[in-house]
This record gives sequence, structure tokens and C-alpha cells, in this order.
Amino acid sequence: MLSEILKGFIPIDANKLRFPGFVKKNRQQIQTGVENVKKGKGWQDPNKECPVCNCKERSILFCRFDINYFQCGGCGCAYVEKFPVDTSDIYSDEGYEEIAKNAYLGNVDYRKQRFGLERLELIGRYLEKSPACSSMLDVGCGTGWFLETAIENGYNVTGMEYGKDLASFTANRLGIRVLVDSLQNIKEDLRFDIITMFDVIEHVVNPKELIKSMYHFLNPGGIGVIFTPNLDSFAIQHLKENSSAVIPVHHPFLFHEPSLRKIVEDEGFEVVYCSTKGTDILDVYVHYRDILDQQQVADFLRENCDALQAMVDTAGCGNHMRFVVRKE
Repeated sequence: MLSEILKGFIPIDANKLRFPGFVKKNRQQIQTGVENVKKGKGWQDPNKECPVCNCKERSILFCRFDINYFQCGGCGCAYVEKFPVDTSDIYSDEGYEEIAKNAYLGNVDYRKQRFGLERLELIGRYLEKSPACSSMLDVGCGTGWFLETAIENGYNVTGMEYGKDLASFTANRLGIRVLVDSLQNIKEDLRFDIITMFDVIEHVVNPKELIKSMYHFLNPGGIGVIFTPNLDSFAIQHLKENSSAVIPVHHPFLFHEPSLRKIVEDEGFEVVYCSTKGTDILDVYVHYRDILDQQQVADFLRENCDALQAMVDTAGCGNHMRFVVRKE
């Protein structure tokens, strides 16, 4: 049975994705984000209802850095009790952009081979044109390692990045156009065959508007690809507020499959693919390694990481939710 589950599972290199001290760095980044908001324009008034479905029923799910996550009693998504007045207090910070560069450029070849090609294979299943005849927009492109993979495989690409310096860095590195803004603010009459949002929707304070904009900028028959942390994942259920996905300043929302499905279908999309695959066992291993210093448990998880993750993915509890949606 296990051999069948492992068929097609692509191993993950723990050292490439979670360097020693990763968890502590992650916590420092959250703390810096909270401090930057306090020093900047501060917080909006606390949310009294779910920003997605307006339901007032809720329960406290997590609390991290004195910021509560509520789980909506209606749609089921999780949302923070308050949003920053200006997200540029977070994403225009030089330290944040430097972390992004160092985190991705240090292992760009590995990310392209392990994750970039996998993403293109998924897109190729639903693409109605050849890559050479397809236009792609990658929202939140960061350092552009995925776009670089797409270029190498014949796609016509455009990037989008909120951080001005990071956008300029990526545009110059790849020789492509990178739009400096959020998708909702674009005024140009642009259309694309593919719009990708890898780990983006959890960062925005208006996810419904983001999905509405995705629909607007897609050509008829075009596909949208959305990857985001899975609220129902093994990692989040086990680690709770210590999960690397529970980042109240950077991730004001966390979705499970029903809540994300409702958003995209309400905006007119057809969901053609949904799965959950992730790095749950890796994240639990790193927590035991960096925080609890329980090396024996950490060693067991590291040695059995791929087999355990394959089983978690098969059970539909992976911490990375993957949607492909189509515009009619």
C-alpha cells in the first residue's frame, strides 16, 4: 500500500527549504512586521464580522503576537481581528524584500526543478493553447524563479509584484515586464490566458476583490491557478499558532477547501482541479528541531519525511491547497 502511495511523490529536500534556525527567523519576521505597522499608519478598526461573507458568528482559533485569528461560523475561513491601515508598512520594508531575495535566490535551481516544473505540468493539463501562444501573468512573482522556469519552457510571461525594489530586481534579472501594484489597481486593458497566484490570496485584506480582478483580466477560457495554505492541514491542526502559515501580519486570511471554493465560484469561475499537497511533516520536523530541541523525534521525522508526507497528501490533509479555475 505504501509503495503505491509513494508512486509519483516527488521528494522534498529539507535543507533546501528549511535551513537551521528557520522557525526563529520566521518569528523574527512576524515581530518586525507587527512593529512596522505600529510605527507606520497603525491598524484599522477591529473586524466585527467576517470580511468574506459578513457573518458575525465566529470563534477564536489562534492567538499569535497578541493578534487573534477568528474562524467564521459561516464560510469557515480564518481571519485576523484587525488589518494594517497600509500594507506597504509591511511589504515595502527593505528587510522583508531582502529576506525574500535571500530565501529564494539561494536555492533557485532547486525550486525551479522541484516546484516550477510541477506547476507547469499542472497548468499544461488545462491549457487550451501551446505555451508559445499563451500569455501568463504571475501575481506576487517575488524574485521570479517560477517565471524563469516558464520562460525556459516557452511561455510569454509578465510579472506582478507589490514591492517596488523587488519588482525592479526581478524585471532586470529576467528582462521582462513586472507590474508594480496589486491586481485590483491595474487600469490598463490587459488580458491573459493564465493568471497564477502562488501563496498570494492569504496576504490580501480583500480576497473577493482579488478573485474578481483575476476573472476580469483573464481571456474567455483562461485559467487561474491559486496555491494557498490549507487551514484543514495536518501541520496547522498539529502546530496550531506555531505553524509557519499562521502569520497574523502577512497572512490575514487562511482558507480551507469549502471557503476558497465559495469565493471563486461566487465570482463566476468553474473549479476544474483541487488538491492538497504540502510540507506538513517537514514543518513539524523543523518545529521539533529548532524550537523543542527534541533531536530524536526530529531525526525520525526527517528520515521518514517523504513516506509520511505522501500519506498526508493522500488523505487530503496537505498544508498547500491547489486550485485551478476556468473562466467560461
